[in-house]
Amino acid sequence: MTTVPAADLLNKALQHLNGGNPASAEALCMEVIAQLPAAGDALHIMGLCAFEQKRHAEAADWLTKSLAANPDEPGVWQHLGMTYEAAGKLLDAIDAYRYALAAGDNDAVLPLSRTLCQADRVDEAVAFWKQQLIEQPENTNAWLVLGKLLLDANRLAEAADNYRAAVEFKPDFFDAWICLGNTLRGLGRPDDAAGAYRQALELEPGSALCLTNLGTTFLDRGEFDQALPWYECAIAAKPDYATARVLRCVTELPMLYNSTAEVEQMRSRYLSALDALVKHYTVVVLEELPKLGQVVGHTQPFLLPYQQRNDREAQAQYGDLMCRAVNAAYGRYAVTPAHRPASPDKGRLRIAIIGAHFCGHSVWKAITRGWVEQLDRKKYTLYGYHTSPKSDTQTGYAKRLFHRFVQGPRSG
Repeated sequence: MTTVPAADLLNKALQHLNGGNPASAEALCMEVIAQLPAAGDALHIMGLCAFEQKRHAEAADWLTKSLAANPDEPGVWQHLGMTYEAAGKLLDAIDAYRYALAAGDNDAVLPLSRTLCQADRVDEAVAFWKQQLIEQPENTNAWLVLGKLLLDANRLAEAADNYRAAVEFKPDFFDAWICLGNTLRGLGRPDDAAGAYRQALELEPGSALCLTNLGTTFLDRGEFDQALPWYECAIAAKPDYATARVLRCVTELPMLYNSTAEVEQMRSRYLSALDALVKHYTVVVLEELPKLGQVVGHTQPFLLPYQQRNDREAQAQYGDLMCRAVNAAYGRYAVTPAHRPASPDKGRLRIAIIGAHFCGHSVWKAITRGWVEQLDRKKYTLYGYHTSPKSDTQTGYAKRLFHRFVQGPRSG
């Protein structure tokens, strides 16, 4: 009987693995291992097959055996790190990624940084990237990754310093100017943020992102009318830029009004802008709907309920558009469960509302209370989670409206 060469078996195994058939790949690898028990490549592929099937402990075992045969193989170290990370063994993952880097696998840089953060060792991740920048200051990605780490750790001032250093080193660093502007906005410095965005706009004069961000600095200052022209410029520069289109619509909703007449005026303007937004994505350019779906939730008509009018029709119109947009963008990922478990609420949909303002606060009085009062108890089971210790007569009223009401800082 002719023996198939191990190299041919491994090539076929990789084809099966890459084709989504890890079980067949495993069978071929076992043939190789029967011939060559210490075949590092076969043991490596066995580890990848187990990993793809979420058998993490088994994957780690195979990968460790592969490293016993080839201890300096960087790809195996990185895959072992991935396996430990997926299994929640973060300290082991960190060690594996460090070995991968030491063996020359620069692709392990980002996984190591990510895992350090997951293990609450952000300072180590920050120090690591600072060292990377000392060694390679021209590595533009390192500036951005370090800034993102600092932002995620809520160290905004340090992040701003990092981005500022980046643009000082490389004045034409467009992404760093944008990140600097975003960070300065987060620090409550819209004027300085606008300066950063203008620098970016000089580098890319037609950037819809820059134009939109400049508009948003006016929103930060409460100058809503001053923001609108920037959004219109962004739309003119990039007609399919969904973020600018949504902002152009919801910016018709200011925070404060001088009179009842102004409320009606701005409401009319918002409804007209909403009609135009819906028409654009329904009639004019339906193919842009998936791009809108990708930005759903980035901004919304949050201030509409503060007009204290009946918003049901307007919110239904907005919600219908956004539901269609999300479906267009992500509907292919939807999965219908083969079996729906019986509901403990007699078929009612469960709705949970979480917040710190179930009390005599405008959020409760002007918005949330109306929702809760009007929801049909035959259709919905209502759960309220009051995350603040504050309690007054309105809190007592809220408790009576919910089927279950929990109060306390950990109730959310």
